[in-house]
Amino acid sequence: MPELTWKSIAFMALILVLSVGGCSSDLSEAQLAFREGTDLLQQPHYESAIRAFDKAIQLDPSFSVAYYSRGYAYGELGQHERAIQDYDQAIRLNTNYAAAYGNRGLAYALLGQYERAIQDFDKAIQLDPGHVLAYNNRGSLSG
Repeated sequence: MPELTWKSIAFMALILVLSVGGCSSDLSEAQLAFREGTDLLQQPHYESAIRAFDKAIQLDPSFSVAYYSRGYAYGELGQHERAIQDYDQAIRLNTNYAAAYGNRGLAYALLGQYERAIQDFDKAIQLDPGHVLAYNNRGSLSG
């Protein structure tokens, strides 16, 4: 089994948190629920974070970052199939979402689906040539 870990991508979630909504005081209810979820992820209270992301998604079904973040929380709980479903939806909503491809690749790798994982790591690298974690994770599978 390759040495892949969800913790190695935690900073990616932080970057996404900082990029969503900025510092605006005029946040939508969906953005507020999302921020609650990201705060809970950092504590880490994954089940509660999932509920907050559920609310964000219910309020804004096109909120790709909420699907991505909920997928991350499911991955932390070892629910990789559910994580993949959320990464799939994040990618449907944003076909250029390199981080979602990278995390979905990691979930596939943790399920032993190495060919699919490599395809996703390759796509993440294609979309973001600076995606160091995708390179590292792909290298772990190739070596």
